Order: sequence, then C-alpha cells, then structure tokens
Amino acid sequence: MSLYYCHECARASGLVNPLMPTSGLTPSSGYALQKFLEHTVSGMTGKLKSIFNERGWAPYQDFMVDAVNSGCLEIDNQNRKNLIVLADKETGVTFHSGNFVGSCYAVKVVLSEVSGHSHAFPLDIPAESEVYATCGRRLLAACHCGAGRGSRRGSKRRPGFSN
Repeated sequence: MSLYYCHECARASGLVNPLMPTSGLTPSSGYALQKFLEHTVSGMTGKLKSIFNERGWAPYQDFMVDAVNSGCLEIDNQNRKNLIVLADKETGVTFHSGNFVGSCYAVKVVLSEVSGHSHAFPLDIPAESEVYATCGRRLLAACHCGAGRGSRRGSKRRPGFSN
C-alpha cells in the first residue's frame, strides 16, 4: 500500500528532491527520449499505456515542473517515489492491453535518483478517489478540478490537495 504526503510535508521532511530537466531542449537520445515518445506518440514503443493529449516537449516538461511545484508525494510499496498533480483539464488517455480505458485528469512523475530518468505520464484517477496524507490532509480529492496546469501560461493554480 502506498503512503502519501502533501506537498508541504514532503518538502519539509526532505523526502523529495527530484532531478528535473535543466533546459527546454528536447532530449535527443536515451531514456528520457524513450519515455517522452512512449507517452506522447501513440504506438511508438509497440505497446500502449497512457498518452498525453498534447504531444510537444514544452507541455510535457510543464507537467513535470507543475508536479515538482505542487504535487503530492506517493511512496509505493517498493519504496519508489512519485509526484502526482491534478489538472484543470484532461491530460491524456489510458489504455490497458491495447484497449481504451478512460480519460486522465492527473499526471504522475516518476522520480529517479539517476539524472535524466525522471519522466511523466497521464494518470487515470477514479472520481471516487479519497486519499489521505500522513498529516491528515485529503489528497487527490474527488473533484478533478484540482491543481491548475499551466502556471507558466497565467492560469490560476491550486495545489494538488484539498484541506
């Protein structure tokens, strides 16, 4: 079972220190390019998972920055760390075994201790989700109108949790 921490508690306790892309340049090779293509170009890797609606590097990188700036921390049962941020619009679609599952209204950023290995993908969070952080704050509230994406585009931002 995963543990969840609100953004403030994760930062204050030093649980999250992600290595994020340092430039706006699209990766030209390697792991970062593979993951970017896997989640932005349908069918590129031979298997479908979740695909972002917006295909460019800039929106992809914006989602990663938004997660670092306001996402809650998930530590899964294998002690892997991820940041999750809700969006104010559909982020993409999810497929399972090649079949359409549903629309996504969140983004998960897989954190890595290895530079260049953090990556993002659209996340399907069921509307009935009620996840509580260790501090008692309610995270990923049932309403999908949570954290506003596009902080660089001038839209209002709300953190990825509700009090």
